[in-house]
Amino acid sequence: MLFMAFEDVGSILFRDILKVYEYCAGCSPFTGNTLTDIVLYFFIPMVFLILVIYLMLARLFPTGYKGIKLLVGVAAFLFVIFSGLFRIFIYLGGPYFVFLVVVFGLGMFLYNHFRPPA
Repeated sequence: MLFMAFEDVGSILFRDILKVYEYCAGCSPFTGNTLTDIVLYFFIPMVFLILVIYLMLARLFPTGYKGIKLLVGVAAFLFVIFSGLFRIFIYLGGPYFVFLVVVFGLGMFLYNHFRPPA
């Protein structure tokens, strides 16, 4: 009985909360293993979503404004989750994890290396 409830966690998380209606056990790109799906298609895309929001806020509010940064960051995060746009991050973060790490790493290196001195 407990194993059956554990299998429903993926369905509740992906279909009900994140509005990813393509989720099913064993369907592409999901593996059918709930723990693997949660790590690969929830945790990794969530990290990229937080990085995108963090970089967006760093460009919008370069100095100070900590309260406004927090408010806009939480609002943007909740908007992406509840509007169903999280599936974009799932499609990018799942199979292209190494590619995205290289692109973000190279982009941050180039930005920090070649920006004008303060």
